[in-house]
Amino acid sequence: RVADRAIPWPQGDRPRVAGVSAFGMSGTNAHVILAEPPQAAQAAPRDETSGRAQLLVLSGRTEAAARAAAGRLAAHLRAHPAVALCDTAWSLATTRTHHEHRLALVSGEREDAAGLLESLARGAQPGGT
Repeated sequence: RVADRAIPWPQGDRPRVAGVSAFGMSGTNAHVILAEPPQAAQAAPRDETSGRAQLLVLSGRTEAAARAAAGRLAAHLRAHPAVALCDTAWSLATTRTHHEHRLALVSGEREDAAGLLESLARGAQPGGT
């Protein structure tokens, strides 16, 4: 049916498909068929309770900058509990520039990692780093 105003379009058991036509004053005609994308498979939630060790790497142009990064990462881990620790570790290792002054720690638990990072930010050298 032709819709001449906004109407509800409920989800059925088949993908929604629509045709849109345009007619120009000079005789130009265009038609496009639009369909909703296929449903994405739901990713299984990650199980961080297993305690698998993750290597968290940080760097800075100065030692103070590296320690400041440790403090920011600790705050990030506490503020975003839904982000898996393994994803954070992967991003730190593969998507960041590695500067001259480096810090690293190994941890399998988010709270443990945040505590170690806070210690590094304060200038301590805790075990596991």
